[in-house]
Amino acid sequence: MDTVVYLYREGTRGFGRALTSNDDRPGTLFSAISRHLEAGRYRVLVKGYARTTRGPFSLAVTCSGAGCGTPPVDACLLGATFSDLRTSTRPRVTFDQTLRVTDVPTLPETLRAQIVRAVQQSAHTDVTTVEEAFARVDGGVVQRLELYDDLGARTFTAIEYGAGDNSYGAIFAGRTTDIAARIQDGDLADCNVGMEICRLGTTFRAFAEADQLVSEGERVVTRPTDVSGVRAMQLLFAVREAYEEVTDVPSALAAVDGGEINELVRRDPETSALYVAYEFGAGDNSYGAIFAGDELTPVARVNDADLHDCRVLGAPIAAPEGEVCGGIVACGPMLRCEGFVEEIGGRCVTTVAVPGVDLPCSATRACSAGLHCSGISRGPEGICRPSWMRATFDGGAPNARIPDGAAAGQIHAINAFGLATVDTDVELDLAIAHARPADVRVVLVNPAGTEVVVFDGPRDMLTGTRIEGTRAVGFSGDESVNGTWQLRVIDTRRGTVGTLERWSLTLGSRWD
Repeated sequence: MDTVVYLYREGTRGFGRALTSNDDRPGTLFSAISRHLEAGRYRVLVKGYARTTRGPFSLAVTCSGAGCGTPPVDACLLGATFSDLRTSTRPRVTFDQTLRVTDVPTLPETLRAQIVRAVQQSAHTDVTTVEEAFARVDGGVVQRLELYDDLGARTFTAIEYGAGDNSYGAIFAGRTTDIAARIQDGDLADCNVGMEICRLGTTFRAFAEADQLVSEGERVVTRPTDVSGVRAMQLLFAVREAYEEVTDVPSALAAVDGGEINELVRRDPETSALYVAYEFGAGDNSYGAIFAGDELTPVARVNDADLHDCRVLGAPIAAPEGEVCGGIVACGPMLRCEGFVEEIGGRCVTTVAVPGVDLPCSATRACSAGLHCSGISRGPEGICRPSWMRATFDGGAPNARIPDGAAAGQIHAINAFGLATVDTDVELDLAIAHARPADVRVVLVNPAGTEVVVFDGPRDMLTGTRIEGTRAVGFSGDESVNGTWQLRVIDTRRGTVGTLERWSLTLGSRWD
C-alpha cells in the first residue's frame, strides 16, 4: 500500500486544515510523521496515494514525554465522525434512507422513538413526538443509516439531521433506544461501543460448529408437546423473528418451513454459560434466536443465517507470531497481520526491526538470524529481508492422475498468504511420474493471472520416466504474491497416463 498520512489538531471550529502530512518516508512508500505536540486532541488520517489505491494497512502511534497518557484499549467501533460511517467497513452500512414527516405512518414504533431521542441531542431537548421532531430539524429531513458489525454480530441505527446547519443525532444499539454514541456537530461523542467480537460466532452455522462451545444436545421440534415451560416460550420468541403474528407453539410450527424447528444446546466451558438456540426456515432463509440458559431475552437473533444484536462479547483472540490472523483473530503485542487473503486470512509477523535487514547477500554471504536472502534465485546476489517474507506452501494432491491427452490439463491450486506484496523468488518443487515425459507440459499461474511455462517436454528434452526437482520460475516481480496460485499439468498426447505425485511452492516477497 502506497499511503499518505495527515495529522490534525482540534480547534474551536473542529479539526480544520492538516498540521502536516507525509507521503513517503525515506526509502519506502510508507508514511511517517514525527512531531512535537502541545496538549490537545489530535486526529490521524490515512489515505491511499491515488484514488484507485485500495488495500489493508496498519497504523502505529507512539508518544514519549511527560504529557503522554495511556490510550484507551477499546477504541470506538463507530469511528470519530458521522461521515466516517458512510465509508466504514466495520461497521458497514446496510441501508441508507432519507425520511420526512410523510413517512411517519409507516415507521415502526421503535424507529419513531429513536428519531425523537436523536433530535433531543441538539438544542431541541423539548420535543416529545416524532411529528414535532421532523418540524424542528433543518428542511424537515432526517437521515437513517442501518449498520452491521460483521465481527461483533451487532446492528446499529444512526439518525442524523441538520440543526442550524450543523450535524446532530444519535446512534442506537440494535432495536432499542439505547444510545451507543451521540452526533455533535458532525463528530461522535460519548461512544460506549468498543472493538469487540461475538463469542457465539457471526453466523448460525458458526455457532452450531464452534470449536470453543461444547454440544449438549440437538433435536428437531415437530410437535407442540416436544417443548414446554421456558423452552416453549423461547421457541415462540424465536419464531417471532420472522412471524410476529404467532401466538403459541402450534401456530409457530405451522408457520415455519416444513413444520420443523431446530433446537441446539451448547455450553461455553470457559464461562460455564449454557446457550439454547431455536432456528428454522422461513421462505428458505434461516431465522431464529439464541438464549442464555432460561432467559427470555435473546443474546443473539438469527436473521437470514447471520447473527444480529449479539450480547455475548469479548476481546479479539490474540494470536502469536506466525499464526493465522484476521476476522475474530488479532495479533498479539509487537505483532501485525500481514498478507491478508480473504479465503484464509493473514499471518502475524513481528514489528521489531532485525539487525542486518537490506544488506547484500549471496550463496557465500549469508544473512543474520531472522532474515533470508531475497532474490537469490534470480541472480548471484540478493538482499537480506525478514524471514516471514519467505514461505513454502504445499500443493498436496498426491498421485493425482493427469488426464490423458486433454488440452485443458489438470489444475491444482494453493492460496499463498502472510507475505509482503510482490514476489522476489518463485520456486516450484514437484514430482511427476510419466512413461513419456516429453508429452508433459507444466504451467504456473500467479494470482494476477500471468502464466509461465515451467516444463515443456520437447523443449526441455525430457527423458526417463520422472520429472522431479525444484525449478526457479521467472515472473516479473511486480505482481501480487498473495492469493491463488494455479499449477496446470497437461499431457499433450494420448496413449500414456501419468501422475502428479506432489508439488509445493516456495515464495519470497518484498514490499512494492
